[in-house]
Amino acid sequence: MIENIRLSFRGIFAHKMRSFLTMLGIIIGIASIIAIVSTIKGTNDQIEKNLIGSGNNTVKVALYQEDWEYSLILVFLMEFQLFQKTHLNP
Repeated sequence: MIENIRLSFRGIFAHKMRSFLTMLGIIIGIASIIAIVSTIKGTNDQIEKNLIGSGNNTVKVALYQEDWEYSLILVFLMEFQLFQKTHLNP
């Protein structure tokens, strides 16, 4: 066990640049994940604060094309029909 630890430290000190770059990559990777998670959490909190702060607990989602309003069910059905035509029928 001690011999394995000694051998691993010899490998680290023998290849200092490779060890440094590996550690730097791990540090940058972890820092970027923390930054992304923090940004997403902050954005979600801000959106929730804006929605709850308006005093209305109902959110309406509408899709418009020119002057026509599409319901989400209609859009889903249209996409499903397009999927059937392109993928299910030869």
